[in-house]
Amino acid sequence: MLRHFSKTDVRYWRARLFKRTGPDWHVQIAFAGHQDKFPLKTPNKDRAAKDALAIYDFFRGGGTWDDARAKFKPWTNKVEKIQSPTIGEFISAIEAHSRINPVTLKSYTRKFRRLVAALKGIKAGAEKFDRLVGAAKYRLAVDSVKLADLKPAGIQKWKSDFTNAQRGNPKLQARAETTAQSIIRNSKSLFSAKVMKDLRTANVEMALPSPLPFEGVEIGRRVNHRYTSTIDAAALASGAHIDLAIAEPEQFKIFLLAFAVGLRRGEIDRLTWSQINWSKGQINVEVTAHGDTKSDSSIAPVDVDPAVMAIFEKFKKTASGDFVIESTVSPRPGVNWHHYRCACIFRRLNGWLRSKGVDTPNPIHTLRKEFGTLICQQFGIFAAAEALRHSDIRLTRAHYTERRGRIHLDYEKYLKP
Repeated sequence: MLRHFSKTDVRYWRARLFKRTGPDWHVQIAFAGHQDKFPLKTPNKDRAAKDALAIYDFFRGGGTWDDARAKFKPWTNKVEKIQSPTIGEFISAIEAHSRINPVTLKSYTRKFRRLVAALKGIKAGAEKFDRLVGAAKYRLAVDSVKLADLKPAGIQKWKSDFTNAQRGNPKLQARAETTAQSIIRNSKSLFSAKVMKDLRTANVEMALPSPLPFEGVEIGRRVNHRYTSTIDAAALASGAHIDLAIAEPEQFKIFLLAFAVGLRRGEIDRLTWSQINWSKGQINVEVTAHGDTKSDSSIAPVDVDPAVMAIFEKFKKTASGDFVIESTVSPRPGVNWHHYRCACIFRRLNGWLRSKGVDTPNPIHTLRKEFGTLICQQFGIFAAAEALRHSDIRLTRAHYTERRGRIHLDYEKYLKP
C-alpha cells in the first residue's frame, strides 16, 4: 500500500502517475509549499516513475521551482500568448496546466462543451457517440467556437429556457433545474481564480473576454434532494442473504459493503483484503496503488458490525486474489474517467435491487443513503456524517439521511380536564 513507501522510493511515485488526454504519464509534485504538474513524456509506467523520482530528488538536492521547470519542462519558460482563444484552445490550456483532478476536469469540460453546443445550436444525434467520426466532428464544431462569443446574458437565458421547457410538470422542472445548475456550476469552475493562477504560473497569457462568460450568472437556489426512504431495510437484507449469499457471492459482498458499511462504489471496487483490520473490526478507506479516494475526508477507518466481519472472514478463506470483490477485469489507475473493475457485477446487483423495489437511478448508492439514515436514526446526525465520512454535515442532512421517528403534538392530553 502507498503509505508503506517513502517519497524516495520509486514505487511511491509509480502509484501517483496519471494520464490526461494522451498515452503519456504525468505526475504532480509538491515541495516547500508549492506544487505543479510535470509531463513525463513516456507511456512506460516504470520509466515515468523513475523520472518522477528524479524530479523529486532534484528538489531534495536544493533545486528551486524555477530551476525545476527550466530543467524538466523548459517550454514553460516561454510565454505562451493566445489571442482570441477558442473553446478548444481554452480547454487545452487548462488540461495542460491546471491542478484539477483529471477525472473531475473531464466532467467539467464535458458539461462546458454541452453548454456551448446548446448556446450555439450545435446539434448532435447518435453520431456523437461514434468515436471515430461522429464524436470528432461534434468536438471540432464545439471547440471552434470563440470564447468571446459566450455572453452572460445568453447563458442566463439558456438556463431559463432549459428549465421552463418542463413547466407544467413540477417533478421534471425540478430535475431540469438541477441539471442546469450542475452544468453551469461545473463550467464556471473552469474560470476559477485557482485555474487562472495555474495558467499564469505556466506563463500562459490568454486574452479572456470581459466580462467573463459566467460573470453575474445566477445559478439559483439548490433544489431540495433530501433522501426519502422507500426501503423495507429488514426485508431487503433478508432477501440478500436468501438470494445472493450463496448464488451470487460477489453481489452479496457488494451489497454488504454498501448497505452495512456505507462504502461508495469506487471504494468497494478497489477494496483489498489488506485494508481490513480484523482485530479492530474496521475497514481502512485509503489511497492505494489502485486509485485515489474521493476527497481527503474520505480517508478514514470505518467501523464494521461483528456479524458482517464474520461473513467476510469466511469469504477471505476462499479468496483467490488481493481484491475483496473478485473480477476478471484489471484495475486501471491513472485514467481520466471512472473505471470500475466490477462494472458488470454492479449492473447485475442494480437489477436485483430494482426487482426488490429500489427503483432509483443508482440503486447501489441508494444503499449508502439508507445506511446513513439508519445510522442517523440510531446514533444521530453527527454520527451519520462521521460514518459517511462527509466533510460537511450539511451534505449529510441535505442528501443522505431521512428523519426517522414521528414528531407530532400529543393533542389528546389537551382534551383531559
